[in-house]
Amino acid sequence: SLLQVMHRDSCEYVYLDARHIPAERLESRFPAIWSHCLEQGINLSKHRVPVTPAAHYLIGGIKTDLYGRSSLPGLYASGEVASTGVHGANRLASNSLLEGVVFSRRIGELLESEIEPGASQNAAVSLSSPVRELGPSLDSVRALLRELMSDKVGVVRTVEGLQEAQRQLGDWSELLEYEYARVRDWETANMITVAGLIVEAALARRESLGVHMVAD
Repeated sequence: SLLQVMHRDSCEYVYLDARHIPAERLESRFPAIWSHCLEQGINLSKHRVPVTPAAHYLIGGIKTDLYGRSSLPGLYASGEVASTGVHGANRLASNSLLEGVVFSRRIGELLESEIEPGASQNAAVSLSSPVRELGPSLDSVRALLRELMSDKVGVVRTVEGLQEAQRQLGDWSELLEYEYARVRDWETANMITVAGLIVEAALARRESLGVHMVAD
C-alpha cells in the first residue's frame, strides 16, 4: 500500500503524477484542487504533486434504528454522526446527506407523536463536578497525537503498534483531569479520549475489514 511504501523508504509523501493529462481538462475537472495547487506553487500539468494518506470521515457512528433512536433514551442521531445500517458503516458525504434528509424527518415525526401537547420543552439538567485545576496548553500534544494516530493507528496496523499507541495515550490520560480555558484544548482532550476508544476497538478486532488492515 501507499503507507507501506512510505515506511519502507522513510519518506513523508509520494508523488502523484498527472502531467500526461491536458491542463484544460485538469482545470475544468478539478477546479478547486487546481487552484489550491497553484497557490502552493504547483502546476498539476507540469509538476508532480506530493501526497500522503489523511483521515477523511469517521467510519462508524452512533448506532440507531430506522427512526434515528440510539440505545440511550432521548438521544437521536442522523446524517454524518449516525450509523443507521442502510449504507453499512460507510460515512461518505452523499450517503450521510441522504440519510440526514430521511432520518431527520423520521425523528421529527417521531418526536411530534411522542411529546404530549402542552408539555414543557425545557429540560432541566444538573451537572456537578469537582473544581479542577486549570490545565496547560495542549498544542504540542495535539501535534504528537496526530502523528501517533497516523503512524500507529492508520490504514495498516499491527498489535505492537497499537499497544505502543495505547501506552502513549495512557501517559496522556492525566490531561483529562484538568479544566481548560481554550476550546482548542478541550477539543484536544476529547481527541485523546476518542483516540483511546479507537485503539481499544482496533486491538479487539483481529481481522481486516474496510480500511482496517491487520498486517500481522
